[in-house]
Parts: sequence; structure tokens; C-alpha cells
Amino acid sequence: MQITILLAFISALTAMELAAPAGSAGGWSIPLVSAGYVGLAAVGGLLHRVAALRAIARMRSGARKSARTISIYIGLACQFWLVGGIAICIAAGLGQFVKSDLNLQHLPLIGKLAAMLPFFAAILLVWLIEYPIHTAMRSLAAAPEGIGDPPAAEMPPAPPCWRPGRYMEYNIRHNLLFIAAPICLIILFTDLMQLYVEPLVGALRFGEAFLAAGTLGGILCIFAIIPLLIVRIWRTEPLAGGPLRQGMEGLCRQMHLGFRDILVWRTDGVVANAGMMGLIGPLRYVLISDGILAGASEPQVQSVFGHEAGHAANRHLPYMMLFVISTGALCQAVCLVAMLILANFPAAVRLLMFSHASEIAPLVLMLVALGLSFGPISRRMERQSDVWGAWAADPQFPDRITPLGAEIFAQALERIARLNCMIVDQHNWRHGSVGSRIAYVLDLARSGGEKKLADRSVGRIKKIIWLCAAAAGASAAGLAIYAMHLLQI
Repeated sequence: MQITILLAFISALTAMELAAPAGSAGGWSIPLVSAGYVGLAAVGGLLHRVAALRAIARMRSGARKSARTISIYIGLACQFWLVGGIAICIAAGLGQFVKSDLNLQHLPLIGKLAAMLPFFAAILLVWLIEYPIHTAMRSLAAAPEGIGDPPAAEMPPAPPCWRPGRYMEYNIRHNLLFIAAPICLIILFTDLMQLYVEPLVGALRFGEAFLAAGTLGGILCIFAIIPLLIVRIWRTEPLAGGPLRQGMEGLCRQMHLGFRDILVWRTDGVVANAGMMGLIGPLRYVLISDGILAGASEPQVQSVFGHEAGHAANRHLPYMMLFVISTGALCQAVCLVAMLILANFPAAVRLLMFSHASEIAPLVLMLVALGLSFGPISRRMERQSDVWGAWAADPQFPDRITPLGAEIFAQALERIARLNCMIVDQHNWRHGSVGSRIAYVLDLARSGGEKKLADRSVGRIKKIIWLCAAAAGASAAGLAIYAMHLLQI
């Protein structure tokens, strides 16, 4: 759901940039279109609830993959509508209404949030409608047979489910605000730069370069301080001293990994997960949920912590950010070159200007490129971190994992799957299925357990990312030189 919210912001902001600020967009079309968007989202949520509850009922009788296929597709369709529908609303007049009738285009952040109001209403309504899915899944997880394949070790009963109010609060805090808070800070900063700084420095020599450098530097600073904001939006508190904390601190020293604090992530025992948040040591937090602390043994918790530490030690997040930025820059360059070629055809130029294809094409191309490549890259990095988690469970050797460490980590993954009501064999776009991850770690341990096998695979991916970044930089430089040449002519 976090990716859906992120894509909805990107979709809405792109549509806002294309919305014409001139004229009036009054009348009943705007509330009708907005109400239609929210209503169709509610219908999608209702259909997803019906399909999911039927799938859960069939899963109680032993059905597996076939029982949940329709539910998955309906859920995806609902998320696609949440993302694309808000762009339709803005393009149909909401963006023009916000800019012209409400005259909010010169207010930092406010106008863009006003245009996003139908999306906020739609996603909150969908969450409320889908609440029975949460209770049904918790009930299924508490059943003796559990979900998916039988676990290798005895599993504790699933924790109690949230009441509706707490369920909505969790989604708002951990999904909506987790994405919206940093994005709003970035929007606010860039709006302030455009409205107040650009008029002062734009006419100066190298003014545009100064503005670009200042904007990039400000965005990087915002990314650096985001963990300080998120740990306050979420309910967290420091992990008490003891053997578990000492073991985590010792692992961090072995990995030469700095952090600010180790925090317990309070979810009323419903969520079993862990995470590491922050790009630099002084602003990095380790998060361990109360659900996994209550439902797993200390060696298993430490193995899950080692998995998250593996992400940070191998700098997966910075590399993924570099990949996304490079992909976006390359897609922009490809589209610019295509526009320059099409400039020789007057009919094509008129069509592109009329349809705003020059603005939309880079975004569409980037989404397609990331849709094809982001998942496989993320799954490779996830497997590398799984190997590090197995090593952290039994760190006897610096360069390989032991069968005991792999078994502890496999049991930890099984516990997390049950506590989070996950289906062991269900594929996940970013992580892969829990079953395939367990099989990979156990097979690696049986065949010698060399960590470098996973490290080498991700190392090749990192080289490709650097090549993409170099190509993006070269294309940007080439286009800049070409533009300067045209200006001189």
C-alpha cells in the first residue's frame, strides 16, 4: 500500500503540473468527478472484501493458490484506480479549480494537498471497507493449521487483531503518513525555492545551476532527517538493556554499522517485523516490533535484526535510490531525444503539444522501466540480506553461514509469516515468497554456506546501477552541451 500512495502522489503532482491555471473550472463537474472517483474506489474495496472473504473461507477448507487469485487481481485493480483516478480528477478540472478558482497555486504545498483530498478520502474509505479482511485473516492465522505450509517448529497463536479505530490509526501512521510526511516536506521546500528563491537568483550568472544545487542539497538533507520524523509518527520507545540489545550492538560493531538507537515499534503485538531506518549512522534507527519480540526467540530476533543490518551494511537503500534517479534521468533523456527527432515532422509536433505527451511520456516510460526491473533487483538484495540474517544467528565464521544459523533464520521467517498472516508460498513483488527465501538459505547452508555467492550476485547488480548512473550523467551532459550550442546559434 505504501507504493500505491507514493505512485498516487507522483500521478497527482504530474497532473497538477499539466493543469492549466487560466480560466475558471466552476460548475458541478468537479464534485461529480471527485465523488465518482471516491465511489468507484469504494466499490473496488467492497469487491475486494467480498472476494478476499470468500478466498479465506475456501482456504479454511484446504484450498490454496486458486482460492486467492481473484482477490489478488481485484485488489490490484483497486490500487490502480486509486493511482490513476486521482490524475483523472485533476485533469478533468480539479487542478484548474485549485489553481484558478481557489487561487492556491502561489501557496506552498497547500494547493497540491487540496488537489489530493479526493485521494485521501478514497484510501481512508477503502481501508475502512476492507477492515473485515484484517479480522478474517487474523482468525485464520489463529487456527491450528495456520496458513500455508506447516511450520518446521511449533508456532505461537496469532496475536489479537485491532479494533476498527486502531486499525485505521495504524494505516494512517504507518502507510499514509510514512509516505506523505517526507513527500510534503520535499514539496514544501521545492515550492519555497521556486516562489521565493528562483526570482532572486534566476537572472544571475549561474543562477540556474545554483538553484538546482540548492534544491538537490535541500532534498538530500530532508531524506537524512526523515528518520527523526518517522520514529515520532510511529509509536516507538527505546529497547531496554539486556542480552538481546547487547547482542544487536555487538553485531553492529562487527559490521562496522553505526546507529542512533534501537527502538521497540509498538503495534499492540499485531505486527511482527523489524527494520533499519536512516542513511547515516547518527540518524539511523533500528526498529524491532513488539509482535516479533513476543512471538520469537532471542536467536530468531537476532537473525531478523541481522537481515535488516545486512540491508544497511550493503547500502541497499542508497543503491536503489541511485537506480531510481538514474532510470528517471535516462527515460527523460530518451524522450527528449525522441522529441528532437520528431521536431522535424510538424504534424507530430502538433499532436505532442496537444496531448502533453512530452510531459507524460518520461513518467510512463520510467514507470514501465521500474516495473520491469525494480522487483528482480529488490529480490536479489533481499536474498543477500537473508544470508546475512542466517549468518547473524550463528556468526562463527566471517565468510559463511552454518546449517544452525540457516535453520534459526528459516524458523524466524516462518514465525513472521504466521504472525503477519502471510501465506508461505505467495509471491511478493519486492521480496519473493517466504518459502523460496527459506529454501534458498537452507540450500546455501547445505552446499557450503559461502556468503560471497549472494554478495557476488548483488555486486554485479551494483555495477549495472553505476553504469546506469554514468549513462544518465553522460546523457544529461550531452543534452546540456547541445542546448548551449543551440543558444549560441
